[in-house]
Amino acid sequence: VVDAEAVLARDPFSPERRAPDVRYQPPRADAVYVERGTDDDLPTDEPQSMTMPVVHGTATDASGAAFAMCALDGGPVVVLRAGDTLGPFTVLSIERARVQFRDASGRRYLIDAMASPEGAVR
Repeated sequence: VVDAEAVLARDPFSPERRAPDVRYQPPRADAVYVERGTDDDLPTDEPQSMTMPVVHGTATDASGAAFAMCALDGGPVVVLRAGDTLGPFTVLSIERARVQFRDASGRRYLIDAMASPEGAVR
């Protein structure tokens, strides 16, 4: 939980302000949920060690329009919408702070957006 009043009360141009001792590194998307599809012809073997997409953030509105900022390890961040592909993954749906992908073999992955430095999901 972030104390918004304390954050807004700080002067961003204060001469006492200093950079943190340790540079912030965004956490990896470790919240990955694998779901089996309902189709009988989906493979039963476990996914091989493939690089999962990293969800940097999502944006949705009341009309249901949404996009997500995602990347594969070492690649650029791209804007994706439902139906778009990123490497071997296809975007199935985008919700607030999470994206559902499907790989080429039909496995589904629900990946949460990365947390901010304070731990809050954007």
